[in-house]
Amino acid sequence: NNIKDPIFNTYTNGSYLIWTLFPKIKPHLDNRSEAYPRSVWINEYKPARYNPSVFNDLVYIYKFKACIIDTSNQQLLTQIFSNKDWGLVHIDKFNAVFVKNTAYPKLFQTRITKNNALNKLSKLYLSEDIKSITTSTTLLRLLGHTSEAIKIIKHFADYNKSPNAYFLLGTYAYSFNKNLYEAQYFYTKAIKAGHPRMTTYDCLATTYHMLGNNKKAVYYCLRSLLVTPHNKTTWELLFHIKNHKTPHNLP
Repeated sequence: NNIKDPIFNTYTNGSYLIWTLFPKIKPHLDNRSEAYPRSVWINEYKPARYNPSVFNDLVYIYKFKACIIDTSNQQLLTQIFSNKDWGLVHIDKFNAVFVKNTAYPKLFQTRITKNNALNKLSKLYLSEDIKSITTSTTLLRLLGHTSEAIKIIKHFADYNKSPNAYFLLGTYAYSFNKNLYEAQYFYTKAIKAGHPRMTTYDCLATTYHMLGNNKKAVYYCLRSLLVTPHNKTTWELLFHIKNHKTPHNLP
């Protein structure tokens, strides 16, 4: 599509961009931390991943016209996708390509929208890969296709007995459907299917606490601490449970 510099990219795909597209396209960053000033990492890249205003400032300073984002970076991916100035024009298992509306107006018109998302994201959500399922269903949810996203994840989870998919269903139930019993059910299935991770235990502990079962909540906090003994999030959750306070959201 003849995308040109300057582009913003995640550092994880910088080396790949150098290998495949240099010198036509020069990445903003790559994984050689020593090749860039420390201030670029501390003051620009890291905060831009979580703060939309920082990202917008960088777009203004560097005049970025396009973004190539590693799909593993879900927070940055969803942040840019939610920005109306940017259009998602390509996505696969590994990378997502966004263009700025003013820089590529014709290409911007081909972006993924609510009306075409189920068609354009079908290759991702029909795959047998949990990363692609997670990425596609997250985008579908952001576009208002939450019920379709849940159906896709449930089908994948039941067919593959995927612990990651069960965990994702638990998070959907807790965060979007506000169904604590369903969240508890899917988090428990995730653990039984092979997802004994700190985050899963913490989410299940939070769910039990919200249901008023502090005995179970403490139990799963302790299970979490067996995995990661010094995790600050789990200790804070235990403090909330002990003092009968409600956590703000999932860990």
